Amino acid sequence: MAEPSLLCVNCFKPPPEGRSKWQSCVRCAKLKLPATYYCSEECQTAHWPKHKQYHKEQRALIASVDMVEERSTANEVAQIAEAKGDECVKSVAQANTLMAEGNLHGAAKAWRKIIETWPEDAVQSVAYDYLAATLHRSCRFAEAAECKLKAMELYEEDTKDWAKSAAFACKMLVLNECHDVRKPEWWNEEAIKTLSARIMAAIPDNDDAQLVRALALSGSAGLSWGPGTRTAVELKEAATLFRRACVGADNPFANEWDEAADQMLAEEEVKAAATRAAAETEAAATRKAAEDKAAAAAEELLAEEEKEKQQTGAGAKAGKKKQVHGKGKKGQGQGKR
Repeated sequence: MAEPSLLCVNCFKPPPEGRSKWQSCVRCAKLKLPATYYCSEECQTAHWPKHKQYHKEQRALIASVDMVEERSTANEVAQIAEAKGDECVKSVAQANTLMAEGNLHGAAKAWRKIIETWPEDAVQSVAYDYLAATLHRSCRFAEAAECKLKAMELYEEDTKDWAKSAAFACKMLVLNECHDVRKPEWWNEEAIKTLSARIMAAIPDNDDAQLVRALALSGSAGLSWGPGTRTAVELKEAATLFRRACVGADNPFANEWDEAADQMLAEEEVKAAATRAAAETEAAATRKAAEDKAAAAAEELLAEEEKEKQQTGAGAKAGKKKQVHGKGKKGQGQGKR
């Protein structure tokens, strides 16, 4: 399957077999942007209004980007390449330099050349990672997401580089521009929650990691697969992480999640209070029934004891009476004698 950035940007048709790419936009090359390909003049004409706006936005973006840090990184890599004399390191240094100079077209070509030339995972992972950064800066979000997913696949799991690629890929995949990007097998509710927790464990202070974890916990921005699946605790954590990632205490999303969590907690408290009241009522009724039963048993026992006393008393009286009558008869017989 052809790399997404090599497809026709209008109809998404891949180059035919035996051909590596379509004709590219000449204006993109002049602006030093990654190449944009069209399969025909018809597709280029149909896509031109949108692509023209893209050129305008890119000119403004390039003018506003501060390249100081990237130039510093590029110089460091160039020095290492010079010291080692390694062709791969030299190519990486050249690609970094092109990025630092704002030549995104050249940088994208350089990273793709590195991917073609050196198949080692350690090289490929870095190349795909930086190619994604180049495409992202060019607002080629879908292609950047694909490259970050590839870098994530090549990096060792749970390392910082792996976590950064995973967080960036998740952040891209929720965008409307990435709606048609093929989603990985872990793109489901529970797996995203688990993945975001692993990302946070590796890079807890990273803004992308905090953002992805917040979106996963809140079920927002495309990371929700069903209503009513979030707890108040999850929403509270999401609000905290979102504020931290976006650097703002008064954030509409975070405030909304806090309010939802507070409402859930209030509703849970009402339910808990009702449950406690019902339990107390049931317990009181059980106690009352037990007390009534005990009282009835006690009354029954007392009645039986009273009956036994009466029966015992009556028997004693009858015995005495019998003795008295017996003595009387005996005396009468002696008198006759």
